[in-house]
Parts: sequence; C-alpha cells; structure tokens
Amino acid sequence: MSSIRVALVFRQELDPRLWARVLGSHLGPLLETLGAELALEAVHPREVLSYVKKQRPDVVIVDATLSHCLSEIRHWPLSQALGILVLVPDSSPLTIRPIMELGADTWATEHEESETLALRLLGLIRRVRGWERSPILQVEDLVFELRSGKVTWSGGATQLSSVPARILEFLLRRANRVVSREEIVSQLRDARMVSARSIDAQISKLKKSLPWLNGRLTACYGRGYRLTTTQLKNSGTGA
Repeated sequence: MSSIRVALVFRQELDPRLWARVLGSHLGPLLETLGAELALEAVHPREVLSYVKKQRPDVVIVDATLSHCLSEIRHWPLSQALGILVLVPDSSPLTIRPIMELGADTWATEHEESETLALRLLGLIRRVRGWERSPILQVEDLVFELRSGKVTWSGGATQLSSVPARILEFLLRRANRVVSREEIVSQLRDARMVSARSIDAQISKLKKSLPWLNGRLTACYGRGYRLTTTQLKNSGTGA
C-alpha cells in the first residue's frame, strides 16, 4: 500500500491535531479504497520549504494568510510535482485570484464541510499521482481496465457490467483485508439497486464470470469477504 503524504502548514491559532482527526476520518477511508494510506503531518510556516525539499509531500495545505509560504514553495524548481490547496476565508474572485496567481492548484473555504474538503483533496491527489491518466489495475497476471470493464488473465478474459466491475475494483483495492457486505454496497454508485443481503449473489455471479477469483476470494463467516492477492499495481501510477 502506497503512502500519500499531506502537509498542513498551520497558523499559531490553528489546532493541527483537530485537522488531523477531521481529515483522517474522511480522507483516510477514501484513499484506502484506492489502495493507499494517509500520512498527515503538521508543519510550522518557518519550516515549510525545508520540509517540502526533504519529505517531498504529495499535497500541501496552506492558509491564505500564509501566502508567503505558497510563494516560497513555488519558487523551488521541483515544486511542480506537488499539489497545493489554499484555505481561504471566502470564495470571492478578489480572494481567489491572488492565491491562484501565486501557484495554488485549488482552494477551499475555511468553513468547508470536512467531507467536501476531503473530496477536493482526493481530486488533487489523483491529479498529482496521475491516477486519472492510467485507469488500469494489475495484480498477479490479472489486468482490469476500469473504464471498459474488461478483465484479462492468463486463463482467459471477460467483460463485466457496472455493478460487478465496481465490486471487483473495491475488492482489489482492499486486497488482503476483510470487507463487510455493507462496505461493498457503499461503493456502488446506485446502492438502491443492491442490498447487503444480495451481495452474496453478486459475488457468486462475479466468481462465475471470473474464475481467477476461485481460491483467492473467500467468505469470512459473519464478517464479509477477503480477496487474497500479491501487491496491487495502478498501471503507470506507482501507487
């Protein structure tokens, strides 16, 4: 599992522990579904440039009142490899334009819902890591093309419709962990069409379509399912 390093450059009156709890509770689970884990660190403004050069975070969160930190980071030649989100007091053009001109990739208001902020960060992380450019998952001899639903392995190939494809993606991204039926349902775009009770039938159909799962995907009594594999690869992303 790859580690996504997020640095929070904090003001004196900002409690970094609170932000760590908020972002960890919302962003952490989102990253887990992508086969990654969150490493969130608080950084003092005076140390931000040395931290960025040494630790090479994926994303830096900066308060708009610390715009000099944003400018400092972007003057470093290798800073284009990282994403910067700036927290602003409001969404007016007079507020947003200056921070974007300094090199911010995106912004969020200070009063943004924590779940919305986590989704903004997830989008930025996807762009920084290049996950949007290579929608292919590989594990062992299996290659799964996410957009088309096509799955190939050494013993054959199959085409999955949307629900089994989404289930397979989630199981692959959570490989070697037990996932509950409710967790699987929560990943489906139209959960109204599938209940936790019907997941067993969906899994059974998936295994018939994809014999590669036999011996790898097992039911854990009273808990859910576990897909046992070697390390998952996001093709071309290094995740």
